[in-house]
Amino acid sequence: MESIDDLLNLKGKTAIVTGGGIGIGMGISYRLAEAGANVVIAARKEEEGTKAAEELSKKGFRVTAIKTDVSVEADVKNLINKTVEKYGSIDILVNNAGIYPSIPVMSMSKEQFDEV
Repeated sequence: MESIDDLLNLKGKTAIVTGGGIGIGMGISYRLAEAGANVVIAARKEEEGTKAAEELSKKGFRVTAIKTDVSVEADVKNLINKTVEKYGSIDILVNNAGIYPSIPVMSMSKEQFDEV
């Protein structure tokens, strides 16, 4: 039986965290990096991703930020290509990105719902 340390050892693994620069996504990025994973923060706002990557890198973690709007196919392809180019593979994908409009779901148009 594996120990808890073995279960949480992600050394040599590469993770992409969409929306990984702030809030829950930043927490996920931190924990994955803490467990030894290479972490790629995919953030729609470049400055948020860069700031988070710099903060985690200062702690000795291997973290990269790539500006990515997950609703744009070309951005997602770029994210994948740059991640594989830098780290060789993608082992973990956390789809955390999302938006939260301030209207009830039952009042949303189909377009607003699709965007969310």
